[in-house]
Amino acid sequence: LARRREDGVSFSIHRVIQEILRQQQIKNGALVGLQTALDWIHSRVAISATDPRSWNILTPIIPHAHCIGTFAHFHAILTPTARVLNQVALYFKTKARFNESAALYEKVLAIDAKTAGPASLEYANSLNNYGQLLETIGKSREAEGAMRHALSILESNPQARSEELAGILGNYGRLLQSAGRFPEAEEKLRRA
Repeated sequence: LARRREDGVSFSIHRVIQEILRQQQIKNGALVGLQTALDWIHSRVAISATDPRSWNILTPIIPHAHCIGTFAHFHAILTPTARVLNQVALYFKTKARFNESAALYEKVLAIDAKTAGPASLEYANSLNNYGQLLETIGKSREAEGAMRHALSILESNPQARSEELAGILGNYGRLLQSAGRFPEAEEKLRRA
């Protein structure tokens, strides 16, 4: 029912056992096991979800990260839930699972607003990721609003790193360029 895989690092647990363990945590009110699982999965998904070279690592654990992150969010365990769900959302976006990705980004934004604040760098970066997804699915107006808001947060935050600002400026500039708003796009892209 629990088996270590041939790679010597990963393991699998039968779904029935997973459900029994979840129910036991709920009965006992102790979510220590959930926090441990969340911390472990966070350490495993902290790689580039958009890089195909990492998919051989991510593909088997993404369903678990999604489940653990969603369960942790339900139980108001917010750290590092937002980062785990953000990585799952990035992976889903890359795999063209846009509806699932959008739902997760909305959770991530809610968590970031609650834990770090709506003027935080974390919130701005999540908003930028969400804006990129909105652009991908053809919601350019909403994407522009998200990216503009992310940019305003970063520009007003003295702790913002230049590479974060450049990333959002580049994304926003490319969005404006694809909308045919070339003077605005050029200004953003030059600043990037």
